[in-house]
Amino acid sequence: MIIVLAGPSGSGKTSSCGIAVRLAREAGVRVAGMLCEAVFSGGSKVGIDWRDLADEGAARRSLARRLPGFSQARSAGAPSQGRSPAFDDSNPHTVRFGSWEFDRKALAEADAATAAAVSGGSGPIGAAPSLVIVDEIGPLELERGSGMVKTLMALDEAASPEWERAGDAERLGLTVVVARPDITDRLAARWPGSVRLDVSDVPFERTARRILEAL
Repeated sequence: MIIVLAGPSGSGKTSSCGIAVRLAREAGVRVAGMLCEAVFSGGSKVGIDWRDLADEGAARRSLARRLPGFSQARSAGAPSQGRSPAFDDSNPHTVRFGSWEFDRKALAEADAATAAAVSGGSGPIGAAPSLVIVDEIGPLELERGSGMVKTLMALDEAASPEWERAGDAERLGLTVVVARPDITDRLAARWPGSVRLDVSDVPFERTARRILEAL
């Protein structure tokens, strides 16, 4: 089963997932995937770290940084006047998308770990996880074919009717995909059997418990 956790930037999607991960582990549920956490400086979001949830003791690792000259307000939502964010993948070490510069190596590591989790090939002590977090899928993947591309392919396979008929969906448990509202609409069309869960104006712990209730 796939739940798409919808909400605008700063609405608490990652915080809700973090609580769900903690509660799941306390209940003995196997967890894998990735969680992205904001890095702040002077009250502004300046970076993004990621953690491999298959390893409970995994440290945060840098994934992206905000380019100088871009304010948080300017990059929080969609591009102005309907323009697509700037994209540049010519650098062998980084990928630029909008106001963000992603580390290619970190992206590849996060993508590989999360794709394996979605496919059921990653988890604590080698077991398939019962709860997988994908934080997040967005225009970088859907429009540019970059970022978490292996993870997106794994999600497409997990959402396919053939996968469900084979019984793999039940074996793999629950996958939670974090996305902005506009992306959520596109993912709903892409994965007809998915369930949308909105986080706006809902306490983080309540959202987390709703995730666990779906297990």
